[in-house]
Amino acid sequence: DLQGILNYLKINTPLVFTQIYERFITINLKDGMETLCGKIVDSQSNVPLAGATLYSQDRSFNTTTDSKGMFYIANDNSNHIIIVS
Repeated sequence: DLQGILNYLKINTPLVFTQIYERFITINLKDGMETLCGKIVDSQSNVPLAGATLYSQDRSFNTTTDSKGMFYIANDNSNHIIIVS
C-alpha cells in the first residue's frame, strides 16, 4: 500500500514523505540535507518524463527534468508547494 511505501522511503532516503490527500504527498528533506532530487514518471506507463517542469507555487524557482526524468532542487530551508507540469 502507499503508506507502506512512504514509510520505507522515509527510512531509506534522506526525505520525509507525508500523504495529505489521496493524490498529494508532501516531501521534505531531513535536517542537514542540501538538495531535493527525484524522478518524475508517467502515472500509467511508469516511463520517465524528460522535460517536465517543476516550479514553486509562488514562482520563486523552477526546474525541468533531465532525459531520465530526474530533477534537482537546492534546499533554501523554506516551505514550498511544488507543481509539476
